[in-house]
Amino acid sequence: MSRTPLNALPLQEKDQTVDRSPPRKKLRRRIRKACEPCRHRKVKCDGGHPCEICIGYDYSCVYANTEIPTSSSEQVISGGRLSIDPDPASQARNQPFQTSETHETTSTEPQKQLYELSEERQSSRTGNTRFTRVDSAIAFPRSLGLALNADEPPRLHAFAWNTGTRIDNNPVIRQNILQYLAPQDVKSLSNVFFTSVNPMFDIISHDGFNHRASSCWETQDIDAGFEVVLCGVLALGSLFSAQPAFIREAEIVEQARLILDSTFAHSEVLLSVDFVVGWLLRAIYLRCTTKPHVSWVASSMAMHIAESIGLHQEMSEIRITPGKRVLMSEEEIKSRRRVFWTADCLNRLFSAQYGRTKITLQNITCRYPMTVTDDGGDDFISLIRLMPDLCDIGSPSSATVLTDGILRLGNMAISKPPLMLMRADAMFCIYRKLRYIGVTLSQKQTEVILSMIRSALEAADSLVTQSQQWWTIIGVPFHSICVLIALNTMESLTLLQKAMETLQNVVTIFNSHVSREALRTAHYLVKVTEKKRRGELECLQRCLNLNAQINVATPTQTPQSDRAVEIPSFEWPTDIDLGFFDFLNTNYMDGGTGMAGGIDGLHSS
Repeated sequence: MSRTPLNALPLQEKDQTVDRSPPRKKLRRRIRKACEPCRHRKVKCDGGHPCEICIGYDYSCVYANTEIPTSSSEQVISGGRLSIDPDPASQARNQPFQTSETHETTSTEPQKQLYELSEERQSSRTGNTRFTRVDSAIAFPRSLGLALNADEPPRLHAFAWNTGTRIDNNPVIRQNILQYLAPQDVKSLSNVFFTSVNPMFDIISHDGFNHRASSCWETQDIDAGFEVVLCGVLALGSLFSAQPAFIREAEIVEQARLILDSTFAHSEVLLSVDFVVGWLLRAIYLRCTTKPHVSWVASSMAMHIAESIGLHQEMSEIRITPGKRVLMSEEEIKSRRRVFWTADCLNRLFSAQYGRTKITLQNITCRYPMTVTDDGGDDFISLIRLMPDLCDIGSPSSATVLTDGILRLGNMAISKPPLMLMRADAMFCIYRKLRYIGVTLSQKQTEVILSMIRSALEAADSLVTQSQQWWTIIGVPFHSICVLIALNTMESLTLLQKAMETLQNVVTIFNSHVSREALRTAHYLVKVTEKKRRGELECLQRCLNLNAQINVATPTQTPQSDRAVEIPSFEWPTDIDLGFFDFLNTNYMDGGTGMAGGIDGLHSS
């Protein structure tokens, strides 16, 4: 009886009920047939597939023949969705059935799983789980109870984490966002977001967002997870809108901050993928509007929350504690992958720009989305994946890795203007690292850099007319000027005028203190470069002034006689009789004194 591989099975939403009860008790009932691991170890089997013993010890739960008991955790659901038990023990269903002798030689040791998900805290949304390692202090009591064959093993819980003399602070009661937002505002601002921002990252489904938003207004109720997503979408929609800023934009941003702060400030918050998306949207908004530190911290928090819910792991790689079973659709699994890798790439980019260390998680098994390719393309994850690690420069091959990164970025086929700007931004990060370690670029590498700058400047000119307030729209022209000056070639200085014109156009549209400051700084750097070049030219001019009275002729105008005087000639004179035939005299060939006389005769003649 063949089974579909675990990682290929679609999953569905979890049960809406919150189950805080301990694991089910073993009922005294007659079992017609025990599984092979229980029969071999002479322990009572509950007849499930997998049974409770195999779940606890991660054994491969198999039976001696093909008549496998049907578990209630495996049932077909209408609509093409399937409920599965993602516990590693269930992977035995994908393996050929083994005899007792074969099982004894291959399954005497339990299979090790590194991570666990606790499903004791849930909401109506999927993915509201707590994630921990199997060897953690939280998981050890339960693991020990299972090893001791306890009827009621301890639940996955932070036992004795502290003395518990203080109760947890309750979250601050927030104003309901539905009270000051109208559905038409949500529609108009979200349309801007899904037109201008989301295509670069593709972390939110437009249809799914509209459905959830409509449900909120129908029921006049909204959960915290979707509220941070809604706030992020509306804030970015207001920022990228060609119309004046939405009057409630500041309140929406602050509302999102209060909710997101609760993800690490209050223990009762039910974490989900929505909070990771909320942190990502906040990181993007802050990167476009405020200081570097807060946007970098927001991108780092997205990674931490992603780890907290096990987003960096494939569901098939995680052991689920007994109780509620994970139910997810195939689309939700794909969404989890894209959200995680977008968080990873955004943190990598922000860290490289700000000169900070990116968040690195251990044992990542989450697969890349299907749209991600090795040679890059119109995809944010594909683009940032080509960035080499900028932290470690101790390796002798680090310079080669960095220069190869520039060439790979240059070879990307990109059509979306925002991604052209982000590519230039990523390239600047690599160039600054190369300049810091003192690497001299080849002509080909310099040409690739100049080509990416040209494309980025054209993209900036296009986006500025659409009021697209990406952070790169002013950052790329400014840093293009810096890089062009640093390259210090005729080609780079020729492109300098275009970069300055683009920066001026951006400042004209987005006239602010920050943009004017960038323009003044760029103008100052160009002026300093000009002063340095003028000083070099003056030194050369002074050298020429020393010989101002000398009529310096070009080599083609120099007389032949003068050239013979100035440059030593190695040609034999043709107007002197060399006595060539005298060299045939045997006296010269005998090595006698006649040769000296011959030479004297030559001079005398």
